[in-house]
Amino acid sequence: MSDTKAQRLQQVQEALDTLSNSEARAALRAQLAGEPETLAEADRIERVHRMLSSAPRERAPERLASRIMARISAIMQQQKAADWPVPDEAVAAAMALANAATLPLMTGAAWLLIHAATDPRLFREVLPRIVAVHLLLIEVMVEILREAESFATDDPQAAAAVLALLPDALRAIAAGLNVPPAD
Repeated sequence: MSDTKAQRLQQVQEALDTLSNSEARAALRAQLAGEPETLAEADRIERVHRMLSSAPRERAPERLASRIMARISAIMQQQKAADWPVPDEAVAAAMALANAATLPLMTGAAWLLIHAATDPRLFREVLPRIVAVHLLLIEVMVEILREAESFATDDPQAAAAVLALLPDALRAIAAGLNVPPAD
């Protein structure tokens, strides 16, 4: 379909939608007289327009939109469950354990920062180390979550086991930093 033909059909559609004046429609049809194929398409569009405008209109059933949205939500929940077979509770529990394992380390880092702020030389030495520890912890958690996601599609139990290792990995990092474990 050429651009001019498409433009003409667009004009016909706009004329049907906006012009109630039959003279304006007749003028547009006169312009299309030299293009029999476009004129036939315009006639078809006009027939459909008349049929749709004269069709009886009924109101949609009450709360139809709510029911449609509820169905979509249910389908989305099913897809989410299929895409990520590890229960949300397991992920939440692993993250809570990871937070509990890192809490003493984070508290100690905050204490160091507060007390190092009194001495600029000490602060300058301590801050990069504390930032490095924080970044290391974040990277470990992200990597463990990536591994859990890769296992989740094939073996949900393996994914849960990987998530269960998160607190132990963080505890091993804390032991390597000579931080006493939070038992």
